[in-house]
This record gives sequence, C-alpha cells and structure tokens, in this order.
Amino acid sequence: MFARTADFARRHKLVAAQFSVLTPFPGTVVHRQLEQEGRIEDHDWSHYTMSNVVFRPRQMGAERLREGQRATYRRFYSLPSIFARSLTGRGRLLTRLLANFSYRRHQVGKSMCKGLPSHIPVEASADRVPEAQHPASVKLEKVVSE
Repeated sequence: MFARTADFARRHKLVAAQFSVLTPFPGTVVHRQLEQEGRIEDHDWSHYTMSNVVFRPRQMGAERLREGQRATYRRFYSLPSIFARSLTGRGRLLTRLLANFSYRRHQVGKSMCKGLPSHIPVEASADRVPEAQHPASVKLEKVVSE
C-alpha cells in the first residue's frame, strides 16, 4: 500500500506531496469514533502532528504505520524520483527542485510537523474540554459556515 501510494504520486508527476498519518483531531467525527472504540492511545495534543500515530490501527501496528509513512516519503523523495518528476513536470525547474529538496530535507531525520504549536494545554483531553472549545471544531464550523 505504501509503495503503491508513492508510485501513484510519482507516475502522475506531482511536484510535491505530503503523506500524512490519519490524525483524529479532537472534536472530529473520527476522534469520537476512535474514542468510543477505545483506540485513542495518546491524549497529548502536542503529538497530534499528522506524523505521530496517536491511535491503535486495526490492520497493522502503530510502528508499522509510521515506518510505512517514512518509506513512502523516502521513495517519493529519492533523488531519481525528484529528478524524473522535476525534469518532466510543468512550471519552473528551479521551483520544482527547491520544493522537492525542501521536503527531502524534512523527511530525512526530521518530522514534517515538528514544532507545531499546541493550542490547548497538554493536560487537556477530549473528555475534559467541551467539544465547542476544540480548535478543530471551531475551524470546521468556520469553514462549513462560510
């Protein structure tokens, strides 16, 4: 599945791509479902980065999912892939190369989302903070109402 995802993105000559882990942000339907199933394993919101696995997946272990994400990044942002996509894509070559090397730098030993601010205190959890106060709920309501 991971290799097919990277190959799909390469085949369609995407300039850049992000391969995120499902992140059940508090206040979302996915979070409520996983919480009801007892599959949320981490309530520290600073870990909700779209790279950390904060729930228990059904079909594989959390570490396998995270390693699969890393492997997808490595495959898509390999040097041969970068050059093949950059030399045949549309737009400016330098821009495509800069975007690719920027993502490549992040995927080699650094989290894509490391250092993102956590807007709710770490000790807050979904069952202690009313849903309407969750940042994800507020943003979703704003998007839906616009």
